[in-house]
Amino acid sequence: MSRPLLTYVLCLLLLTVSAQSKKRNFKQRELGFYGGASYYLGDVNPRGHMKASHPAGGVYFRYMTNYRFAFRFGANIGKISGSDAASGEPDQLERNLSFSSHIYEAHAFAEFNFVEYRISHDRYRFTMFVFGGLAGYHFNPQSADGENLRDLRTEGQSESYPKFQISIPLVWD
Repeated sequence: MSRPLLTYVLCLLLLTVSAQSKKRNFKQRELGFYGGASYYLGDVNPRGHMKASHPAGGVYFRYMTNYRFAFRFGANIGKISGSDAASGEPDQLERNLSFSSHIYEAHAFAEFNFVEYRISHDRYRFTMFVFGGLAGYHFNPQSADGENLRDLRTEGQSESYPKFQISIPLVWD
């Protein structure tokens, strides 16, 4: 990063912090629930969006420290499945693979709104934001007859992968 750009960014951050400190103290807590669908799109289902959808749901807690910063913690559950038998492709019908797996996920995010945002406020009704954090999920793919596919190494890996994985969600809008 060039020196003038770094100086500009630091000045902008200091101005933002200074402006934030003069606003009234605002803290808000939210508890939310969601329901929807989960589905798989991949080798066993390459083109069937929303094919074999299953119910999914979750719960979250969001804590806003001010009009720009928030922290969110939550948990989600869903199920995915796929079957070559549902495909019209000859090579998939010949392969004849299928699987299903429940997915359990927990996450912690930090959110930053670039401009002040307030729900149901005429002046602050639009924002651009970025959020990122850490999530962990558990899955255990099974065949139609209940065999544990992870131990069979059906994906061609040399050793079994862990049932628990980490992801790093990041979104900007």
